Amino acid sequence: GDSINVYVVDVVKDSKKSSPVLVSRNHPNFLRRVMEREINEIFDGTVEIRSIAREAGDRSKVAVWSTQPNVDATGACIGAKGVRIQSISQQLAGEKIDVILYDERPEFYVAEALKPSKVFGISLDEENKAMVAIVPNEDFSLAIGKKGQNARLAVKLTGWKIDIKTVDEALSQNIPFKTMNEIEREYNNVDVAVIEENPYDEVITNEEVVEEVKEEVVVEETVT
Repeated sequence: GDSINVYVVDVVKDSKKSSPVLVSRNHPNFLRRVMEREINEIFDGTVEIRSIAREAGDRSKVAVWSTQPNVDATGACIGAKGVRIQSISQQLAGEKIDVILYDERPEFYVAEALKPSKVFGISLDEENKAMVAIVPNEDFSLAIGKKGQNARLAVKLTGWKIDIKTVDEALSQNIPFKTMNEIEREYNNVDVAVIEENPYDEVITNEEVVEEVKEEVVVEETVT
């Protein structure tokens, strides 16, 4: 007698009188439909859902984009004090939902997808649609996530192969990469001289701090 919401995946038409209907609550589009119903800006097309990566019942990542420059896409989905996204989460048995901003620039899209981790730099292999994401040592565990979930969802969401390295690993392995500031400069064609220094530049120059952070990350990863 309970009323439940489901997503219609398919209607199987055959020669018999009945046509079985395949429904699901695990399908990524089930989350899409719930968000369309609960968030006016998505329903009217002001905010678009560009991609969804979902591990039903546990965690999802949703990439959104605003069609109007004066509308904050992620803010509209999350709502004041998170009330909108919390309401949707409750309808999905407490599933955690990360709302991130879609970006047509792949480096920044992947950086968004790896949140809550920060991304310091990217080594891009456009031909193979792969990249190495360089993260501060203290953010390595966040980037990977519990049992690799955060990285796995980021790959599904963006469609890019992502290898995650710490700054220390990238330097020791001589991986050529550009910092996010450098990538931003290239996209904007801005003179390097007029840009402030990247706040993470200290991570590269201060070897002692990097080593200490590395040891902390290793300990956290072992405990997990």
